[in-house]
Amino acid sequence: MPTDTTAEFSAFCAAIARERYLNRSGRKSASELRVVFDRFGDLFRPDEIATLDKTAAEAFYERDRMANRMLAAATSEWFVEARVCELSHEIATHELRATAALDGAEVDVRSLPGRIAREERADVRARLFARWADALAETNDLRAEALEKRSESARILGARSELDLIRTRRGVNYSELARRGASLLASTEREYLEAFEPAVTSCTGVRLNAATMADAWFALGGIEFDRAFLAARCPVVYRDVLAGLGIRSGAQRAITLDLATRPGQSPDVFCAALDVPREIVISGPAGGGVAACSGLLRAAGEAQQHAFTAPDVRVAFARAGDGATPMLFGHLLARLLVDEIALAELFAVPNARAVRALTRLRSVFETRCEAALLAYAVDATDREGIPAASAEGFEETMRSALHGRVPGRLHLHAIARAAEAGKSPRARAAEVVLREHLRVRFGRRWWQRRAAGDLLKELWATGSEYSAEQVTVECGLEQPSLDVLETDVREELLA
Repeated sequence: MPTDTTAEFSAFCAAIARERYLNRSGRKSASELRVVFDRFGDLFRPDEIATLDKTAAEAFYERDRMANRMLAAATSEWFVEARVCELSHEIATHELRATAALDGAEVDVRSLPGRIAREERADVRARLFARWADALAETNDLRAEALEKRSESARILGARSELDLIRTRRGVNYSELARRGASLLASTEREYLEAFEPAVTSCTGVRLNAATMADAWFALGGIEFDRAFLAARCPVVYRDVLAGLGIRSGAQRAITLDLATRPGQSPDVFCAALDVPREIVISGPAGGGVAACSGLLRAAGEAQQHAFTAPDVRVAFARAGDGATPMLFGHLLARLLVDEIALAELFAVPNARAVRALTRLRSVFETRCEAALLAYAVDATDREGIPAASAEGFEETMRSALHGRVPGRLHLHAIARAAEAGKSPRARAAEVVLREHLRVRFGRRWWQRRAAGDLLKELWATGSEYSAEQVTVECGLEQPSLDVLETDVREELLA
């Protein structure tokens, strides 16, 4: 890619990241992603992508080939996004404007998952969950149209479907991921049930065969541990975790904490890489609790990876790499909440064992949910990526995987998340390998060793030049597969 085009791609990534941040953080009520795509539309023309492919094929040096392949992959993915941006805008606008009645007031539908996880009244939980599902399902016609258009866009670029486009461009085989995910679900089923059923029943009073996803969210919300994770303490935890690794968060000018509650904001803490490595924001509601602390640590890991990216790293490696790579480091820091010693010493949690039992089950639940979504999405689409399965099939798949009732009308929402759902399991598998390496090399309390921080900084400096799997190979370790994650999940459930 010529220098001026590379600069334009970098400017596009910054513009799209800023627009998404403003919208998700509640700072801006109306999305203008369409304007950004229009402004940079020439970047995503098929002939521009073909030029990148040609440049990669003719490059003499391997790193030049790799960089151009990454740019071609990224621009291919953005080409698909650009062609559905109008539909995406309509869907997002509908969800942003949707509200639900709660205690005499109207609240944003986007905030409902977080509210449900903290709602002690079973009837209110059920009503809020139904309203949330309805709000998503109300745009199913638009989602179906968008899915067809995404597949059509992939075919323009020579692939059979969007997932096939990712396979050819990124080398990630979603069919194989789905197969391994299904194996994980089956092989850990008994242990999961033995841990999950008493947790749900004791917290909600509902037997598992009658439980809904709303009940599961509440059981895993951990409101009984709120005093250990006060909102005011979350930024302190953020500072202390990084300090143990030799990182002075107060001196990091590139990273801003935007932890404020606003109407219409996303309920989750997230990392917005606005201008890698110069401007990164961690944003989310200023709430406490286990989920908020976990989200903050996950965003912190991703933010550090972006902030420590070397300033002279190529745009391709900073902006067009594997999306699972920053996720790997996010999972690494978030997993400290599943470490009993870290909970007692780093977070000063008095009942660390009980908290660990909850956070361990939360982690397993999230992993199984991702595996189930991926397995369903791959099975539910034909070779061209068009939905070919019923809503009832989705309901049965999720019930079998999670043992909580999920409305079938969410099936198109699930299929639309397939590409993203495939990144996290890969990142989790790589995190298992990297975490064990840190433990063996730096000790049980690796998160208190500056040398461990130095190693992480070396990995972060390369940006996303390496995929999540390649990061562990760069450390001289095995290339992870979902088999590693399957073993880790089973060990967690038996611990």
